[in-house]
Amino acid sequence: MRISMKQSKGFGDFMRQWLEPFVILLLIGFVVYLASIVGGSDKEKRDIQAIAAASKPSGVFFLPDTVLDAGWPSLRFGFGKASVRFPLNWRMENQRGSTIIREGEGAIVVFSSEDSIESGDSMLAYRVARISALQELEYQMDSIEEASLGGDRALVFRYHDGDEKNDIYEATLLKGSQFYTATLLMKKERVSGDMQAIINEYKSILATLTIE
Repeated sequence: MRISMKQSKGFGDFMRQWLEPFVILLLIGFVVYLASIVGGSDKEKRDIQAIAAASKPSGVFFLPDTVLDAGWPSLRFGFGKASVRFPLNWRMENQRGSTIIREGEGAIVVFSSEDSIESGDSMLAYRVARISALQELEYQMDSIEEASLGGDRALVFRYHDGDEKNDIYEATLLKGSQFYTATLLMKKERVSGDMQAIINEYKSILATLTIE
């Protein structure tokens, strides 16, 4: 299928509008995470303890038990150790990318992984650092739930930006020495259909996750 110059330009504008701020968000969050494991003052430690106590998961993010994924394309990320499959109405950003885009461009899912840096790192440390980063960026947390991804316990954050134009779901697990994350962004003004249908597709994608 050929893509016209106009379509190509529109896609490039879309990627700049969506992906660049999102990558920056992920990087800032990880930098804050690194800072949190270094240590700090007693006040900072008390703040960390307060966040940990106030942000315990409040529910379960249920994934489908079975997914009819026959014919679905696959995507590998995290140095090729992790893979997912995705519905036919989603497409990869490019053949080497770690981003899939829903037809209509109302939603994207970005897959990423980061080294846990030191042995002893935990999902609790990740939860505290990630919430701190989101607070600094003035994102509003809607819920924190637990899920089972690839047979491992994961955290799922749901949050939105200050003007409530974007809803975001972020699922992360720690496997070996890597944090693996799959983040769904839905731009409300560009979602033409049912947002719950997009969330259900995201859940189906998560249910196909495998990590070597």
